[in-house]
Amino acid sequence: MVEDNKPEGPDPAKSFQDWLKEKAVLDMPFPNLPYYIDGDLKISQSMAILRHVARKYNLDGDSLEEKARVDVVAEEILDLKHPLIRLSMAQNYDELRPLYLETLPKKLKALSDYLGTKTWLVGEKLTYADFLLYEQLYLTLDFEPNCLNDLSNLQVYKERFEALPQIKAYMESADYLTDKFGPLAKWGYEGDTPGPGMPVNTVLLTM
Repeated sequence: MVEDNKPEGPDPAKSFQDWLKEKAVLDMPFPNLPYYIDGDLKISQSMAILRHVARKYNLDGDSLEEKARVDVVAEEILDLKHPLIRLSMAQNYDELRPLYLETLPKKLKALSDYLGTKTWLVGEKLTYADFLLYEQLYLTLDFEPNCLNDLSNLQVYKERFEALPQIKAYMESADYLTDKFGPLAKWGYEGDTPGPGMPVNTVLLTM
């Protein structure tokens, strides 16, 4: 894991108005939150940032085959995450929530089957897809606390991830925020920060 890979970027506790002022003067293509500055390279878009850091620090798989497997499972996890984000922002959240819960067991079972008895998603080495899966499990368990009751390997996987020294230190630090999404969300925002919530996978950028 990367120890000294702290991103240069925005303070997540800044107000939205502060961000709009900063955005107007940022010298970078497609300025948005989050952003990441690595030397002369300036990147926005969370997945572009995550994949850049993964490539730089060999967290995207060793072989071409592994890299492909990492990308595939990462996209599968995002297919579970994006509907949850849309649901959380929907005005008719209470009406749509049961529909999301209908599809959830099948999707989680597929991830559980893919993980099997492996330590991490593609074997014994951590990759950026593991950060995405942990974040999704974190979100999903808060959304539906009983969703992993029959998926013991995902329960153990989540505990294993949280026991990683850097992850444990981050989750016990003052930087750790419990909000999942921003203040416009119908679910996942409790007021820890006036700006967007801190995605759990951003810990990758502080390790």
